[in-house]
Amino acid sequence: MKQLLLQLEHIKNNALHMDDLKRRHNLFAYASRSLLWIACLFLIFTISQQVRAEGKIVKWKDANGVTHYGDKLPADAAGRSNSEINKTGVTVKKNEAYNEKTDSGEVERTNTSQSRRDSALLASYGSIDEIDLARDRNIKSDELALANLNQRLNDTRVTLQKNKEKQEGFLKRKKPVPSNILDDIKYNQAQITKTQAEITAVEKNIAVTMARFASYKARYAELKPNNDKSPVVIEGKKRLADLEAQKVATQTRLNGLLKEALDAKKAGVEQPQRVSFGIQEANEEIARLNLEIMATQAKMKE
Repeated sequence: MKQLLLQLEHIKNNALHMDDLKRRHNLFAYASRSLLWIACLFLIFTISQQVRAEGKIVKWKDANGVTHYGDKLPADAAGRSNSEINKTGVTVKKNEAYNEKTDSGEVERTNTSQSRRDSALLASYGSIDEIDLARDRNIKSDELALANLNQRLNDTRVTLQKNKEKQEGFLKRKKPVPSNILDDIKYNQAQITKTQAEITAVEKNIAVTMARFASYKARYAELKPNNDKSPVVIEGKKRLADLEAQKVATQTRLNGLLKEALDAKKAGVEQPQRVSFGIQEANEEIARLNLEIMATQAKMKE
């Protein structure tokens, strides 16, 4: 009987232990679910804050096909397809992934088009001077039209002033202004407005033409840098002129020193040390200038 009671007590203790384990398991499961809900709520809150701040979120997939959301693409997702979603969940924009074949093809077509334009430019003009002549021919008609319009504007203003003086005369005499004078004033004012608009249009055409030929000249200079009017050649000429001037000045100083040395020799006196050092320095300076001149000339011919 005593042994039976011990077994029953043992069974009871085991049952209590199992109940305790179940309660702990349920408590852990509840805590896990609570933490999961808190994490979800935090994620939703974060995304909602981004949406509220920027009005959109970005959706993309990584290399494994996993969908991600954020306020912008991370560096490792650059170039991937993505879409922008507004705060209501509607996709407002889709951005396609970079396609090496199509995008590189577009670059190639652009380069081909530029090559054709360059070939046409070189075939049309033999020098920058020819580009200047072509520019002048193109704007000559516009310049003539502009001169005529300005003359017309001045004439109309003179006529308007005369009609206003007539109007003023009638008003001073307290007489009604004839309708034909009023009509002429309105017509003159309308003509002035119209002519000013035409002048603006012609001036714009001239500016566009000037800019177009300026771009021709700049590109021509890039394609033919040894052209006499290219920036490289112009700068080279300035540099050469400066070097030549320095060389002439140094040569003049050297000639003076050589004369002093010759005079000292004729007089049978020792050549001053200043003269000896001066002759050596002048010769070295001339040698250096000659090297710079040759280097500048070579650069202009590249």
